[in-house]
Amino acid sequence: MERLGLDADAETVYRALLRSPRRTERQLATETRLEPQSVRRSVVRLTELRLVRTSWQDPERLLPISPEIGLQALVAEQEDDVLSRQRELARSRAAAQALMAEYSALYSDSRSVEMERLTGVDEVRSRIEELAASAQVEIAAFCMGAQREEALEASRPVDERAIRRGVALRGMYLDSVNNHPATRKYAQWVTEAGGEIRTLPTLPLRMVIFDRMYAVLPVDPAETAAGAVVLSGRGALAALTALFEQTWALGCPFGGARTTAKENVSDSERALLRLLAEGVTDEVAARTMGVSLRTARRMMSDLMARLDARSRFQAGVRARARNWL
Repeated sequence: MERLGLDADAETVYRALLRSPRRTERQLATETRLEPQSVRRSVVRLTELRLVRTSWQDPERLLPISPEIGLQALVAEQEDDVLSRQRELARSRAAAQALMAEYSALYSDSRSVEMERLTGVDEVRSRIEELAASAQVEIAAFCMGAQREEALEASRPVDERAIRRGVALRGMYLDSVNNHPATRKYAQWVTEAGGEIRTLPTLPLRMVIFDRMYAVLPVDPAETAAGAVVLSGRGALAALTALFEQTWALGCPFGGARTTAKENVSDSERALLRLLAEGVTDEVAARTMGVSLRTARRMMSDLMARLDARSRFQAGVRARARNWL
């Protein structure tokens, strides 16, 4: 009965009147063993709920109103309250949705314009093809190391159409691509078709920039199949373009002879020394340079022999002393 607005004392008084009508408050207190004050409060509440009324013949005596009448009226009132609250809730929900829509228009849309998430290789490749098809000025890319032949074949018509439209195509690869026939052949084709290819021992990340307006980067550099993001914010594009230009300036034209350092230290050996000086493992150094672990270890062994070093720490000290780093 509490759900209908009756506490335990009021319910006790009402049940007592149902069993024995025409009782006074004093008699009800005796029969229910409740305090007179509790009986008085209960009678007032029951009267408000139209479950009890006073006798017309004797105003001190109380009569219960049939539950069929009193409780139905009470339930109807509560139903009206529920409907009223539901209407208020509907208005609140509509207002909240309007605010969310307004917030979305002000913030979410602008964020989604600056960053687009791509899932899966197919979606990434399709988006890159769309951006390449709409490029008008330049496509600049960090292509990293060796590429799968199917990926190279898929890229060929896209790059060819861009070059024919007069779009400048600039790509940077790792030096190690010279050891991969398919990638070397593709880089040679790009160069002959009118594009530019340069190489470096290491590159910061895989990336493609279209007209300096859109940049596609992998979500996880170690797992390109995880997807990519397309950035279009001015700040992000300015930083990524600057990174590309600085790296491009250090690169060696594909097929050209790289100037070696003093004492015939190649740029690849210098890059390996720098990576190991940063504390990376042989595996990470090999993966970053796009060479096999065996090749990286062979290069390091040769460097230590030329430096007459017994440890990598000693090799690092002597390399710095000779201005190799």
